[in-house]
Amino acid sequence: MPSFYAVASSRPIEELLAPELLQRQQVGASNLALIRPDSKPSKIEEFRQALLKVKAEQGLYSPVLGKVSFLGNQLFRTELHFPSNVPVGSYLVEVMLIRDGKLVSAQTTPLVISKTGVGAEIYQFAHTQSLAYGVTAILAALLLGWFAYLIFRKI
Repeated sequence: MPSFYAVASSRPIEELLAPELLQRQQVGASNLALIRPDSKPSKIEEFRQALLKVKAEQGLYSPVLGKVSFLGNQLFRTELHFPSNVPVGSYLVEVMLIRDGKLVSAQTTPLVISKTGVGAEIYQFAHTQSLAYGVTAILAALLLGWFAYLIFRKI
């Protein structure tokens, strides 16, 4: 199950590929193989819909088809917007060339998502030194609470 999922296309994907190919290539959130094939059929669609709803609410599955613009014969451009809560890690970008309803070529490229700046330092500290991070957070909360008490006591 992908942590983040978005699709961009030059035209609606239903116009580009037959439903069987969409399902085989897992293009579109409704065609993702999220469940093991031996799962009970009665629960599969219910689980799929609930999962897709939760992921869409979190901004991790985009229900809107992105736009691909061609800048030349072999050059194209699209924009993907990643929400701030996207998990850090490596993602796979799959690019497919479709001509006359047939998959002509495909390429998979890794895309690394990482945090930068102060947020990255805090994230790294919290995950590598969890005890120290917890103690620091508690001490900071107590100290700020005490300062707030001092300030509002005189008001």
